[in-house]
Amino acid sequence: MDRKQEEIQNLLAQAEQDLSQDPKLYERKLFRYSLLGYTIILAITFVLFGLVAGSVWLAFSSSMFLLLLFKKKLFIPLFIMTWVLFKSVFIRWPKPEGVIITRDHSPELFNMIDELQCNLQAPHIHQVIVTPEFNAAVAQTPRFLAFGFMHNTLILGFELLLSLTVEEVKSVIAHELAHLSGNHSKFRGWIYRARESWQNMMFNLDQHNGWTTAPIRKFFNWYSPRFSAYSFALARLNEYEADNVAGEQSSNEIAASALLKLHAYSNFIQDKYWTPFSQSILELPEPHTLPFAGLVKFMEQTEVSAAEANSAITFAKKVTTTNQDTHPCLSERLAALKGENVEFSPTEGSAAKQLFAEQIDDVTAMLDAQWSMFSLDSWKQEHEFIQEEKKEHEGLKDKDINELSKNELWKLSYLQERFESGNDVIKLYQAFNELYPNDAHGQFALGRTMLEQQDDQGLQFLENASEKDELLEPSSKVAYAYLIDNDRIEEANIWLEKMHNLEGIYREASMERHSISSKDTIEATNLPEEELAAIVHQIKASKKVKSAWVAQKKVNNFSDSHVLIFAVKAKRGFYLSANLPEEIISSLEIESDKTVFVLTKVNDRQLFKTVIATGKQVI
Repeated sequence: MDRKQEEIQNLLAQAEQDLSQDPKLYERKLFRYSLLGYTIILAITFVLFGLVAGSVWLAFSSSMFLLLLFKKKLFIPLFIMTWVLFKSVFIRWPKPEGVIITRDHSPELFNMIDELQCNLQAPHIHQVIVTPEFNAAVAQTPRFLAFGFMHNTLILGFELLLSLTVEEVKSVIAHELAHLSGNHSKFRGWIYRARESWQNMMFNLDQHNGWTTAPIRKFFNWYSPRFSAYSFALARLNEYEADNVAGEQSSNEIAASALLKLHAYSNFIQDKYWTPFSQSILELPEPHTLPFAGLVKFMEQTEVSAAEANSAITFAKKVTTTNQDTHPCLSERLAALKGENVEFSPTEGSAAKQLFAEQIDDVTAMLDAQWSMFSLDSWKQEHEFIQEEKKEHEGLKDKDINELSKNELWKLSYLQERFESGNDVIKLYQAFNELYPNDAHGQFALGRTMLEQQDDQGLQFLENASEKDELLEPSSKVAYAYLIDNDRIEEANIWLEKMHNLEGIYREASMERHSISSKDTIEATNLPEEELAAIVHQIKASKKVKSAWVAQKKVNNFSDSHVLIFAVKAKRGFYLSANLPEEIISSLEIESDKTVFVLTKVNDRQLFKTVIATGKQVI
């Protein structure tokens, strides 16, 4: 655990202790923490308007100042500073996307929302959307900075509406609105919204990671994780309170039943509907039935068995609460609702059918239209590619395994698993690992397939594979699911902890790849020549490049994912160099596991020299 992660963990522990020992003191500390973020935003805003207003006033009140602005070109740094602050604060916040539902589609749904808003004194819901996911949420999109004037969107997952009754959906919506309710602690509601605002701010700043947002991004990279950590204890408490509100607006039994069904039906729909639907791409150039029309029909004709439902619920109850998720685990939420003895019962008459009534076909058609717009072309392309893979598979099967190259044996193993499965898959992966014992991807594939056959030896292969950065998360997920399914909770939690530590690692890795400077450690690249040549070939396509050198930035996280730096000289002279890096970067097609920077002497003279001295000339 690095120093930053250790500090975050200490804040989490301190928050839990403060809240349990002296709630009032905890709230005062948290209030000051929250105020700091808003103060910084306000300060930047006031500086921004002060610069603009002050400059305009001085320009009109003093001709000497106006002359000085233009003669000494002082307006240039003034404009740059104003632009940086403006871009830092006035970020466009995207609204959630989905099928927009109006009162005409479901008067009963909107009457339910109106009733809950009134009962809970919750803010007005401006928009209701239906999305494909098995989920529900209220998304708040700031109309101005992060301060308020929120646009509130209620998000309802179509799968959820097909799986729950109307009363259960009411309890779910009540839970979401409770987070914004005025009936309960206004301070806690404010903190909940602040957490959402800062997390959204971090996400949006990550999407606008240019130099214009650098000042505020640097502050929030420090502030947001720490505020989230210290407010975590209260956020966890908010989840219990929201569950309590859900029980008040329906009943504890209904709220508990909804929680059980979230786990039972999400697994059921994924395993019994989406997996076969996705597999049909192997044979069909287009689906026989569009996905959501098919899902409605599937839910009408197929009932989840008690064994399937109880298996999923039992698995969920084994999961323990951790400091990585504000939501308590299922068993603790049921206990708080006094719903430990509530049993799962299949849904008869889904909320989707009752709430949308005759309009359900229209809602389904809109979801399918969105799917067709974004996914149908890629389905067709993938199907064509699969047919080529089938031909390749047949050709590889006809060869003697000892005559296959490493890539051919790997491809045969992968295609065998995709098209035929069976024991031959494990035999092929075993053969691959015997020949190439240090290949982490081979160890992961063998470990995963062995665990699918309930062979405990697969855990060791996953342990080996997890030493490779990019395989840590998938290895942990497979091992965790296997161990939980076999009631080996303590062993499972070790893998769970590995997954939770990844959040900090991913953030650090992202920050390492945001920028380069002369302060970074630069080293000769160890990227395989074949992969490097493919990138160099693309750079050569620019007729403006006279020569180029390449080195790489040394990173602490995911070192297998190279951060390449190309120092280039332009053919036509100094004045072209400033725009050349952007032109080259925009023209490159590179794999997602690589990050490429291009610079000239104009961008950073010292770093330019370091790359030439440390790296090698490629053009």
